[in-house]
Amino acid sequence: MAEGPIRLAPVYVEELVFFGSDDGFLYCLDAKSGELKWKFRAGPKDRRLPGNGRIISRWPIRCGFVLGRGTIYFGAGVFPEQGTYVYAVSTYSGKLLWERKVDFVPQGYMLADETKLFIPSGRTPFHTLLKKDGSNARKLGLVKVWSQIQPGGTFGVLLGNQLASGPSEDCSIDLFDAYGTSIFRFHAKQMVVKDDRAYLIQEGMVKVFDRALFPKEKPSEKIDLKGAELWSVPLPDASTLVLSDDAVFVACKRDLVVLNAQDGKEVSRISVRDPIADIVLSRERVYLATSTGWFYCLGPKSGERAVELKAFDPGASVEEVKPESVFSSLKGAKGYAFVLGLKNGSVLSQLLYGTDYQVIAVDSDPERIDRLRKKFDRGDFRSRIAFHCITDGSLPYQKYIANLVTSEKEAGDLEAFPAEEAKRLLRPAGGILLLPVQRDVQGWKPDIFPNQKLVRQNGSGFLKWIKPALPGAGEWTHFYANPANTACSGDRLIKYGPVEIQWYGEPGPERMVDRHGKNSASVYRNGYVFIPGRDYCYALDAYNGTILWEREIANFSRVGAYFDSGNMVALDDSLLVAAGSDCLEYDAQSGKLIRRYDVNKLFPQARKMAWGYLASTNGFIFGSLESPRSEVRRYDIKGASRMVWGNNRPVVCSTALFGLDQKSGKLQWVYHSSGKVVLNPTISIADKRIVFVESRFRLDYESGRGQLKDLLISADLVALNLANGRMVWRKHLQMRHITDVLYESISDGVVLLTGSFARDTSPKEREGRRKPDQVKRIRYRVFAYDLRTGKKIWEREGAPVRDYDLNSGHGEAVQHPTIMNGILYGPNFAMSVKTGRLYKGWKWRKSSNCAPKTASRNCVFGREGNPIMYDLKTGDDFKMTKVSRPGCWISILPVGGLVLIPDADAGCTCEFAVQISLALVPSEGKDISD
Repeated sequence: MAEGPIRLAPVYVEELVFFGSDDGFLYCLDAKSGELKWKFRAGPKDRRLPGNGRIISRWPIRCGFVLGRGTIYFGAGVFPEQGTYVYAVSTYSGKLLWERKVDFVPQGYMLADETKLFIPSGRTPFHTLLKKDGSNARKLGLVKVWSQIQPGGTFGVLLGNQLASGPSEDCSIDLFDAYGTSIFRFHAKQMVVKDDRAYLIQEGMVKVFDRALFPKEKPSEKIDLKGAELWSVPLPDASTLVLSDDAVFVACKRDLVVLNAQDGKEVSRISVRDPIADIVLSRERVYLATSTGWFYCLGPKSGERAVELKAFDPGASVEEVKPESVFSSLKGAKGYAFVLGLKNGSVLSQLLYGTDYQVIAVDSDPERIDRLRKKFDRGDFRSRIAFHCITDGSLPYQKYIANLVTSEKEAGDLEAFPAEEAKRLLRPAGGILLLPVQRDVQGWKPDIFPNQKLVRQNGSGFLKWIKPALPGAGEWTHFYANPANTACSGDRLIKYGPVEIQWYGEPGPERMVDRHGKNSASVYRNGYVFIPGRDYCYALDAYNGTILWEREIANFSRVGAYFDSGNMVALDDSLLVAAGSDCLEYDAQSGKLIRRYDVNKLFPQARKMAWGYLASTNGFIFGSLESPRSEVRRYDIKGASRMVWGNNRPVVCSTALFGLDQKSGKLQWVYHSSGKVVLNPTISIADKRIVFVESRFRLDYESGRGQLKDLLISADLVALNLANGRMVWRKHLQMRHITDVLYESISDGVVLLTGSFARDTSPKEREGRRKPDQVKRIRYRVFAYDLRTGKKIWEREGAPVRDYDLNSGHGEAVQHPTIMNGILYGPNFAMSVKTGRLYKGWKWRKSSNCAPKTASRNCVFGREGNPIMYDLKTGDDFKMTKVSRPGCWISILPVGGLVLIPDADAGCTCEFAVQISLALVPSEGKDISD
């Protein structure tokens, strides 16, 4: 019945069952017959997109349900910019009673007292609305990050006129009074209340407190709950608990522990095969749901297992497909296959059996939809197919999300679904149209599908068309976009203006490097985005968010990468990864390891080395040799943070550069920096040159790192011929004052070195600036050299807005420049690449947040809490989302006509409701929530 996942437990009342779905509908069923009484659609219109791996409404129902006096209350939507809503609907007719557009994310189980709704909002505080009309919105508590006060969590308990909510980011429960004031907070994973007792999971214990001793108003002194404790039982693995009249049921990994509710004595312990995720009590039975999809039904009195079943029967399957199916060539393909127009389900069977696609079956006939839904309602395929009944001829889906568009009907019979819409649905750079056509049909709508082919299979004809890449689509193939390190994708499709969500979902923060670790950036090419984690890599379809593959890669993490170089390169159809001593090449679609390049085999005479710098262009792979001890692979406050935060941090250096032929893997040339070292952050490639800074300072082999104040005492700028590694020119550098960071970029035939340092400033320089009495200030200096000759062209100094913050962890002194349209943009300065003249247009006025800027051809992106888009012409800007945040380094990629924001906020405790990866796309309308 529903056309999307159901995230919340149904509600049963007065012989009616209510449930909401990610398809954006609230459903009301007759409890006895299962007949649909009515359904109500949330959101202003029917619009669908990929969310958490399924095709769902832009306004999914993930908050509810509260019933009372003939009214059901619920919330919908994830992104306030796209519209998030709270509704009151008649339980008997489905008629809208009131609608309130809100500026938070309604997520979780709602609560209510006589007059108010208490609405959870994910990682952020609860909100309240009046039940009568949804007015008088109020937030319960404020997040104070640096004070470690972070109220939030999706679960709550009403205690009279008080609300206990949590657990928050710091694993605390907050108790609020009727006015939204926090009375007190305490650490706990979960709290359940019955009568005057509060049952908690706290610090590896199950504890029970006398709730009568909880404060009724905010006390003047710190609260000590020890006096209220009635009993406690040590259960280190306790994760969740529920109560019956006389027992406490506690999930402890694979054990269900039953305690006496009065004194805490253990009554029984029952083991199951998988970790317990949730517990439900009903009619003298205990139901367990496990993390692997198994369900158990236990008799609570005898402890005997009554039922044990899997969520989906792995033995059931749809009918087998003949191997000569036209879809055989797509075996193993992942993503979304749209079948527009159904007959008997034959194409659905072929796709489910022969591919790994999520199948979206679309038809205008409700009876045919119902018949085929029942046919495929079995086996593991159940989770891979969704039926959408669309009767008005529209295709209300986000553009670019289909990997395959096909049909069970002839192309000429698809008048209900316009060809232009099918083309709009297809993913650029490889989306496939494959439609059955009559034998004598040589072409179908060639003006819409140019260069189509007619494919024959068992006497049948199929129209095949592959959608090309979008003209003007940009790429981000290296750490700073390209081997020239411009941090500009060149994308011409993204322009300043409204954006809408393209997709959102995994990966989340679980496997990511802490945001303060400033890991190497994600990379993108040909519709694939590759996301680095903690010794882990994800490959996604950039247009619909499908995870194509994921795998652990030893020695892959590169913490503090801006003091080093990137270690990922996206090629046309593969990914290069530098990890330890290896460069690994993976197939972009399947993740299959294609080849391995080991520097210790390439250079057997050298000491054990690691692969440092990594780049690729013109069919060659370029790398460097560095000490295996030079890289920081783990982020921790005591260790790696000292290598990342603050000023005068050491940079990673290499002892040799080399070039390989990509196809053969043969070494083409080697440049040994005899007695010298190459500064990894300064290696760049453009116009058949590889250019870098080389220092005569001798480094200890074990560390492989050096401070700029030492490295730049005697250093040269060196250019090599990219084809053979021979030196083209060498120029001595005079920049001993650079101490904090040194980057190199190439643009318009100019080599640009951007360095930072702190120096004493004059009263005139400090006039009108913050902290005018502080003498020492951060300064950036840019040096420009002719790429062809090495001749110095110009140099100029710039001052960031927060130049007084000498040792900030928010990167005031380490910002990487962005170069676009002949202008170099740094924090609060902009200069002509060719002349060094100050640019009078837009300036990047860096906020207190860490991340540097990235750019498309037309606009700039950055982080000021949330992701921001800047207009270069007017200086205007706006927050693209208000409930998520990018990472602390390069994590916004304007590529392929999209704005990609892979998750990079692991460890963040700030007030952001969701932690997800997402993609945005320029809006097709002025107000996308209308």
